[in-house]
Amino acid sequence: YVNEAEHADAEIEAFGMAGGLGRLEAERANIRSALDHFRTIADDEGAARLAIASHKLWQFRGPLAEWLTSASETLGRLDPDASPSAFQLRYLVSMLHWVAGEGELALAGYAHCLDQARNMGNVDFIVMILNQQAIVYGWDRREWDRAIPLEQEAVALAREHNAFVPFPLSNLGVMLTLSGDAAQGIPLIDEAIAIDRAAEDDYGLGVRLMHRGLAAYETGDLHGAA
Repeated sequence: YVNEAEHADAEIEAFGMAGGLGRLEAERANIRSALDHFRTIADDEGAARLAIASHKLWQFRGPLAEWLTSASETLGRLDPDASPSAFQLRYLVSMLHWVAGEGELALAGYAHCLDQARNMGNVDFIVMILNQQAIVYGWDRREWDRAIPLEQEAVALAREHNAFVPFPLSNLGVMLTLSGDAAQGIPLIDEAIAIDRAAEDDYGLGVRLMHRGLAAYETGDLHGAA
């Protein structure tokens, strides 16, 4: 079931939720049984791979607490220096803690992941983690003085290393706008929209257009927001 779940997850990443998520849902009982089996035989790496591959099933269809409990237990048994899955699993556990409304647990996990990503020199993950930290501080807490520098670092790194920039770029634009600097923020959102249009990324474009509508609304441009 690990290979099947990983294939379904790859399909979700490439083609969207419908097909891959449906296959994971159809195999939910078997995935649970496989996770129990891995725990019984102390195959923590197998359990980690399956938890990673199937996390979107619990993230989008629940129950989220079930996945968090199982994945956290697995993470606690992994050797972070030896396991090839420990880093990614810790990141996902942190992210889904945030989805569950547990911001402090998310930030603690992100901090751990960020240190490791910096040590590895993994720019893509550094950008992702900085963006996620900024989301917690910005969207959840409106602590712009903490959120904006994190997002600015993420954007700068993404530009420097040709990493994927639209998510942190658009988030930074919205944060600047909501904090009172629309003149600097809105052009960043527009730049992210242009990147998504050029890449024909419909999902990303939808998110960025939503951001642009929010920015327009916050500046009193109700026609533009609509």
